[in-house]
Amino acid sequence: MKQGSLLLLISLIIGINACDQFTINSNSKKKKSGKESILNEQGDTVMMTYRKDGSLESSVTIKHGERNGPSYVYYKNGKVQFEIHYKDSFKDSITKYYYESGILYRTTHYKRGIKDGIQTYYYKTG
Repeated sequence: MKQGSLLLLISLIIGINACDQFTINSNSKKKKSGKESILNEQGDTVMMTYRKDGSLESSVTIKHGERNGPSYVYYKNGKVQFEIHYKDSFKDSITKYYYESGILYRTTHYKRGIKDGIQTYYYKTG
């Protein structure tokens, strides 16, 4: 009986120490800055970087320790500046760049990190 109680106590102590502890202040007006990692619905890690003013600067999808999936860089106004898709840490697929207004500026095709195919530019008027 004593061994079971001791084992339970040790397990609880280890479990509590393994947990991150934080306090949420709902009245806080402090903005995020720096980096943050979250898990998305598919179980991938999404690394997000914030500017000092709290606006989102970039988000990168990480699978198995490498960039895999969509990555975005944002203007200060919150609109997407460019969108890059990665496969095994190489640019792969169409990369899209946008004007600050949100209108498409350029598309570039990549395959395994090398430009492959047509690169198209667009006017600000569309």
